[in-house]
Parts: sequence; C-alpha cells; structure tokens
Amino acid sequence: MQAQGWSPLVLDSNGNGRRDAYTEPGESSDSAKDTRIRSGFYGVSVDPNDGSVWGSSLGMPGALLRFVPGDNPSST
Repeated sequence: MQAQGWSPLVLDSNGNGRRDAYTEPGESSDSAKDTRIRSGFYGVSVDPNDGSVWGSSLGMPGALLRFVPGDNPSST
C-alpha cells in the first residue's frame, strides 16, 4: 500500500514551463509568479504514457484539469 499525499493545483501563469512561487487564490495576480487555483478532481484518470492525472472540475463553469505530479508531487 502506498501513502496518499496532497499538492496544490498551480497554473503556470508566468509561462516559464515549471512550477515556482505562486500567488494564493484571492490575491492580486503577479506576472512573475504562477497562480494557485481552488479546485478538486472529479472523474479522475491517470495517463499511462506520462503519469499525468486528468479530471474534471465541479462547478459552473466546469473545467478540465491536468496535473503532472513530478518527482516530488508536493513541490513540483
């Protein structure tokens, strides 16, 4: 059995291709930082090719989410 973990959902809003410092939901945006979003997964599926996790977001409007866990999911 493996342990379960948690990681914030962070959008690469500064476009540099990696997760770095981010603003919290409700904070003013900062073009130098990424943006953490408040959401959760519904209808989760793992892509066997790259290990990314796909799911939909409940609420209106809905959204499609893709999460790439990285080597250390809580910080990558």
